[in-house]
Amino acid sequence: MSADEVVYAETAQSAGAITWKVDGRIVDNPGNDRDLDLAPLALTGRHTLTATAGGETRTWDVDGIQPVVTPTMSKPLLTVQKPSGPEYIYNDAFTMGLAARDDSAGYVVPEFRVDGDGWYNYYGWPTDASAPFRFTAEGTTIDQLVYGKLGVPRVVPWDDVPPGYGRHRVEYRAIDATGNIGDPRSFAVTLLRPAPACTTTVTGTHDGALYVRTGVTCLTGATVNGPILVAAGASLVATDSRLNGPVRADQAADLHLLRSMITGPVSANGVSRSLVAVGSTVQGPLSVTNSRTTDPATLAGNTVDGPLTCSGNAPTPTNLEAPNQVSGPRSGQCAKL
Repeated sequence: MSADEVVYAETAQSAGAITWKVDGRIVDNPGNDRDLDLAPLALTGRHTLTATAGGETRTWDVDGIQPVVTPTMSKPLLTVQKPSGPEYIYNDAFTMGLAARDDSAGYVVPEFRVDGDGWYNYYGWPTDASAPFRFTAEGTTIDQLVYGKLGVPRVVPWDDVPPGYGRHRVEYRAIDATGNIGDPRSFAVTLLRPAPACTTTVTGTHDGALYVRTGVTCLTGATVNGPILVAAGASLVATDSRLNGPVRADQAADLHLLRSMITGPVSANGVSRSLVAVGSTVQGPLSVTNSRTTDPATLAGNTVDGPLTCSGNAPTPTNLEAPNQVSGPRSGQCAKL
C-alpha cells in the first residue's frame, strides 16, 4: 500500500483495543480507532505496519518511496537554471519526453499539466508512443482533436482561441503501481514566434563581406569572415554560427542572432518586424534603436563584452526573465536587461 492511504481493521466485538505499530513502534491510538490514516505519519521509504487485537495480528507492507520522473527536452535556444527550476526559451515548437521509474514492480504512469490545468497522462505522442510530446502555439490536429496547444486550450480544430506564444509553466509527476503520487517538479518555458522562413541558406565558411540585400538569409552552423550588412526590408537569421566582423542592420525586416558568436559590434536600427538575440555572445557593443517590431525586441541570456544601448524602440525590449551578462554600461531601455 502507499504511504498516504487509510488502513481499516475489522475486529470481533470482544477483541478489545487495537494496537497499531510501524516497524515495531506503537502508533498513538487514543480513540481505539479501527482505521489509521498513514498520511500524517509522513512515512518515507519502506515500512511494516501491523494491527494487533485479541491476540491476532495483521501485517501490511507500506511503500513510501515516490516514483521518479526524468524529462528530456528538445534543444532550446537558451536554458537558465533558477532555484524554482530550469527555464527554457524556444522559437516555435518544442518536445518533451517523460521517463518514469520506481523501485517496485508494476507500471508507473507519468503525468504533466500546463499552467495549472488538469493532469494529463503521458503516453508519448498520439501517433507514436515512442516519440516525445510536441508543444506548439496552435497545437497539432490528429483525428479532429488538437494536441499540444499551449495557452488557452484548443480541443478541436475549429476552436477560435489565441495562439500560445509567451511564458508557460509545465509540471510533471508520476504515480507508481502502489498508488504513490510523486511530488511534482516543474520548468518554465517561453515560446517565441518562429524565425522567418529562409530564402537563402549559408553553411560552412564564407570569406569576405556579406551583404543581405533581399529575402531571408539564414546562417546555419556557418562562419562568416567579414562584416555583415542587412539592407532595408531584408532579414538575417544566424543560428549556431560564428560571425567574425561587425553586424549592421539598417531598416531591416528581421534580425535573429541565436546561439551565435559575433566578434565585433552589433548595430540594429529601425528593424520593422522582429528582433531576437538569444544565447549569443557579442564581443563588442550592442545597440538596438528605433525598432517597430510586432513583439518586443528580445535580448535574453546574451553575453555582451561592451556596452548595451537601447533607445526609441516600440515596444520596449525584453529579456524574458533571462538576464544578459554585460561587461560595459547598460543604458536607455536596456538599463535593466
